[in-house]
Amino acid sequence: MQDDITTVRTDEQLPRQMAITLGIASVGLGVWEVGLTRLASLLYTRTLAYQALSIALLLMGLGAWWAARRGGGSLRLIRMGLASLAPIVLLSAVLCTRYDVAWAAAAFAWPFFVFGAVLAGAWRISSKGGEAARRRQYRWELAGFALGLAVIGPALMAWRSSFVTAGAAGLLCAIASMYANRHLRTHPSGDDSHRDSRPGRGTRAVAWLGLVVSIVGLGAAWRGVDPVP
Repeated sequence: MQDDITTVRTDEQLPRQMAITLGIASVGLGVWEVGLTRLASLLYTRTLAYQALSIALLLMGLGAWWAARRGGGSLRLIRMGLASLAPIVLLSAVLCTRYDVAWAAAAFAWPFFVFGAVLAGAWRISSKGGEAARRRQYRWELAGFALGLAVIGPALMAWRSSFVTAGAAGLLCAIASMYANRHLRTHPSGDDSHRDSRPGRGTRAVAWLGLVVSIVGLGAAWRGVDPVP
């Protein structure tokens, strides 16, 4: 009896916890978008910066399309995607500051592809909670991107070196992953989206790796280690 009560209660809380998770990750992606714009402007031209943003949004759409085609709505897929965001953001930043071919391979947009896939899966799960759950998730996503793009990202760029944005974005994505591993779990209820109740060891390991690397990268950039002048 207690398990049934816990299952219902967890399923009702899942859309709200999903919205909070995506809100935190959206802040990180917004910060990385600001850093991406400056990297492209410094290394190349403003025209390329605009093109890079367009490609990033295109890959976010492709990620959502790919997840939708595969029926993405699994908590396991969402948690793994969030866990991989921080390492991918930092890897993209390092590659784009050192190799021209990384821009040709759209390495700067890899995090957006992953996040697009996460959003598609999260939207499928949140839609089970009705219109209120969908609106809540949309508000958290918009608020997160707005906070990263208009407040945190520009503040970091004005205060510290350009590479700080990559470390901050990775750290925020890692925090979102930790929150997801702790709260995005539910008891088996017969729904395909809710079969897994706990994050696997691989997901937790990647999440911790992203957190540690983000802290190290942010600390190094904060102390003045910046590949871009």
